[in-house]
Parts: sequence; C-alpha cells; structure tokens
Amino acid sequence: MDSNDPVNQPGIDNPDQVAPQNEAEPSGTSEDPVPDGGVTRTTDQKELSPTGLRTDLVLAIGIAAPALPAVEAAAEAGGFVLEPVPTLGEGIARIDAVIPGHIVVGHEFGSFNFRSLCSVLRSDPEHRAIPIALVTEAEPRSLDVGLFGPDQILPLTDGLEHDLTDFLSRFQARKTFSDNKDRRRLVGRVLLTEDSLLAQRIVGRLLHVAGAQVTTVETLAEAIAALQRDEYDLILLDMEMSQMSCFDMPVLLRHQGIETPILTLVGHLIDEYAKDAQEYGVSGVIAKPVRAHELIHKCEPFLREVA
Repeated sequence: MDSNDPVNQPGIDNPDQVAPQNEAEPSGTSEDPVPDGGVTRTTDQKELSPTGLRTDLVLAIGIAAPALPAVEAAAEAGGFVLEPVPTLGEGIARIDAVIPGHIVVGHEFGSFNFRSLCSVLRSDPEHRAIPIALVTEAEPRSLDVGLFGPDQILPLTDGLEHDLTDFLSRFQARKTFSDNKDRRRLVGRVLLTEDSLLAQRIVGRLLHVAGAQVTTVETLAEAIAALQRDEYDLILLDMEMSQMSCFDMPVLLRHQGIETPILTLVGHLIDEYAKDAQEYGVSGVIAKPVRAHELIHKCEPFLREVA
C-alpha cells in the first residue's frame, strides 16, 4: 500500500475511479502560447461554473523543465487543460482568480517552497478540497511534507506520465450520475462539516472533481459561522463529531433558522439514523466508509447538474 495515496488508506472504500474521458471544449475558449515548449496557457474567456471552479484545469506550479513533457502528456490524455505558472506567488494569485480542478507542484525549483503552497491551501476552507500532487527528483519517503502535505508524491522517473494520469483520474467517479453520463458536472456550493482529516480529504476531493465548490470546516461553530456569511446548496454533516451527539447538530442548525438541505455522514447504526433522519430535518444518510457512487448519487438532487 502506498502511504502517500489517501484513497487507498484503511477505512476508505472508493472502487469507482476511472481515467477521465475527453470533453468537448466549450465555445469561446482562447489559448495563448507561452515560451515553454508547446505548453499552452488558457485565458479566462473559457466559461466558468457559477462558483468559479474549472474542473478541467490543471494548474502546474514551479514544474522543472524535465518534468513538463510528462505533465503535459498526462493532462492531454485525460482531456484536461494545462496551465503552467513559474512562481508560488503567481500560482496563489491564479487560484484566487480561478479554482482549478487539480494542482501539480514542483519540488526542485529554485526557492519554490511547496510546503508554503500546501499550507496556504489546506488552511483555507474554500481551497482545502483541491487535489495536489508533488513532483520531485528526491525519494518520496525521504521528504518532510509537514502536516498539510500533498495528496500524492510522484518521483521524476520514466513512469511520471503514468503516475500523473493515475493522479488526475483518482477522484473521478464513473456512472455515478442519474443519467449515467461520465464526467458531467455538479454545480453548487457544499459545506462539508467533518473533523476527520482523512474523511475531509476523500469526500471533499470527490465532490470537488465532480464540479461542486466545497468549503470544509471542522466544528459546528465554524459551520454556523460559514452559513451566516454565505449561502450553500447542501450541508454534509458528520454525525459523530465530538461536540454534540446524534441529531443535536441538525436540530441546532434548524433552530438557528438554517434551512439548507442536510445530508449526514454516519459510520455506525446507519439504519437507526436513516429511520429518524427526516424527523430531525435531515434529507438523507451517507454511510462511512464513503463510496464514490453513493456520495454523488445522494448529493446530486441538491446540486444543479449541467451537461
């Protein structure tokens, strides 16, 4: 088992991943060449989702020249658009403008500090769900990635293109939408309230790659504050957080006047929770360990599906 692969960690069941298929490019797309060996940089003329998320965009930050061909090939094979930026500052500025579907960062690139980027993104509830891969010439197990590490560490070897293709397809769920069309996007805002870092990572990334903009918080107080600031289409609520028990959390949200639909994440006594859910203002229950097809299927009715 790869210790750097969060999908295959114990307790997570996600058998529905497939490599992305090519999507037709919407009209209005404009690409400008940049002096990097055929790599293209997209402009903002391409249609964005209402939330500012571009699921087809792979942002490559600080990638060394020897790794660029493999990154470009993997993005092209998956039907993604690659946008390379050379510096940490430019990368963060770009993420503030357009939320990418995936990020690939380089390790050996001058003074570039991948830990800074990971820390910035992982500490921001609005960007915590973006999958990140680190490309490095070093032995992956020798790196100190810190608390907020990347989802996957990829060695700069002859197998890099294959590894990147796998990374870009890792959180894609196949035939999970109601009409069984692959890679159709969900459009909407989801507030994920979950205190398990591993569950945050899996659930957040699956929904992010499907097209939802995910805000991740760890406590009920943070969830209430987020709901008072912004509007969301759906709340995903871990029912086994330490602050409150059973259905106290959704009841408190309803007493606060919050009418946003709630789906709960439950690891045990699932039938019992499901039987009483509607009485407490909960629209449905999702079992842990989370399965990709069940997660998307349960969330789909509350998010605007677009072709």
